Formats: sequence, C-alpha cells, structure tokens
Amino acid sequence: VFKSGKFKDMLSGSRPMTPEESAYVEGMVLQVYNRFLGIVSRARNLPADDLRKTLADGRIITGKDAVEAGLA
Repeated sequence: VFKSGKFKDMLSGSRPMTPEESAYVEGMVLQVYNRFLGIVSRARNLPADDLRKTLADGRIITGKDAVEAGLA
C-alpha cells in the first residue's frame, strides 16, 4: 500500500486497524455522539445524563417510544 499519510487507509478491509487508528475513530464517534446528544437534550429539554443512561445508547426506537420519551 502506498499512502500519503498514516491514517489514509485506516478503514481498509485488507488489514486490521492499529490501536492508534482505533483510538482516533473512537474519538471521532464520541465527538459526534456528544454533539448530537447535546442538541437533543437542549431541543427536547431533557437532561443529557438521563438520555445517556436510557435511550441514547445506540438502540433503534419506535415512533411510539420516541413520543412517550418526549423525543418526538
């Protein structure tokens, strides 16, 4: 593999990720998650910690459940 930077092929299926690459991707995921959680928390007037401990764990919820939780 020829690449112009150490992270250029980090999501390639041809090799496992290095620990440094895994940490980088995990950091990006957490950054996006925390931003999204903050937006939902403010828009729905729900404490972020409560969301984090309940529905904001990556699960898929139905519209009915979202309405009951005050999300829709």
